Amino acid sequence: MRTASALTASLGLCLALADRGGAELIRPPAHSGGSSAPATATGNSDQSIDDQPSWQAVPFVDRLPDAEQQGRVRDAVDQRATELVRNGFRLAGRGALFTARAEFIGALRLISQTLDAPRGGLECARALAAGLQALEEADDFVPRGAGLEANLDLGGLIAAHRTPVLKGHRADELSASVALGHYLTYAQGQLAIAAGREPTGSMALYGLAQLCSKLGSVDSDRYRTAERKAVSLHQAALLVHPGNYMAANELGVLCARYGHYEAARRAFELSLRSLPNQAAWHNLATVLERTGQMALAAEARQHAAQTSTSGPDRGPATGPPAPKVEWLDPAHFAQTGATVDRPTWSPPTMPVSSPDPGPRALPPARQRAVGWLPWSKQRH
Repeated sequence: MRTASALTASLGLCLALADRGGAELIRPPAHSGGSSAPATATGNSDQSIDDQPSWQAVPFVDRLPDAEQQGRVRDAVDQRATELVRNGFRLAGRGALFTARAEFIGALRLISQTLDAPRGGLECARALAAGLQALEEADDFVPRGAGLEANLDLGGLIAAHRTPVLKGHRADELSASVALGHYLTYAQGQLAIAAGREPTGSMALYGLAQLCSKLGSVDSDRYRTAERKAVSLHQAALLVHPGNYMAANELGVLCARYGHYEAARRAFELSLRSLPNQAAWHNLATVLERTGQMALAAEARQHAAQTSTSGPDRGPATGPPAPKVEWLDPAHFAQTGATVDRPTWSPPTMPVSSPDPGPRALPPARQRAVGWLPWSKQRH
């Protein structure tokens, strides 16, 4: 069993978006469950996550397409990409995990190709291929069966890989765990580039992260890197769209599972800032209880109870709907005529809070295309 001491470090830039400073509980419109475990659809796993300072930042986000470029892509991409992502969630809900993965990757492929089209290059398509390749090759840094990390030929593995991130590094100065962390950080950045700032791309990355968690819970011996991959994919989803409250909640659950309660709190707060929801309120209350902040925990449970009494998946009568964080089929996504609040943020070089410029009007065709996204319902 590896140490579980640095899931906090792996959050890096994404959780910095939620940092409000101080110990005061955030107070968006309200939303408990009676159990003390974080509420999530992700299954439990015995795999721990290593201390990995190399997970702290993604230096590639400054290459994301600008607002003018993403404006060209949306109408062309949304309808087909939306179909692929929705079908991916439907398939995952039925247990067809590998078929669902193909649908999510298909959506990312379409988005990356359309982002590249106006520029006549292949930057986003290559970023998608590089990110997926790095995720696959990262598995080589985990020994099979009763093997030991010390017996791995790191130099030979790195030389044989296509992932460039450790080319030129001295293998005798690396551990398998450190190498794995570098590959996952690289994958995270490349996948964020591939998805641009498209909310549908963020949902595809969230879906891939959920698949990793599911596979890890089903067979933790075979999929020993599953939860570390899930962390990277959730972070990539948040880099693409900081309003993805489901990815933020699941990221918090992974932190809490390994005792990184401060990082978990920040992730749950990011989820609540994006859209108040019962699962995140319940999870935040649990984290606060485990860190001895009982007054704040009681307040969070109050919000969770208020959400609960409003009926499942609907939220309070005076506030926006708040669906559970779980596998969602198209019925949960079916929203029409809603506008999406797309935060305009410049990828920071140091921790900053995500600005919120408020809702912007979208053309009717665009509204229909993206209205199914869960966070579309947060503002009307």
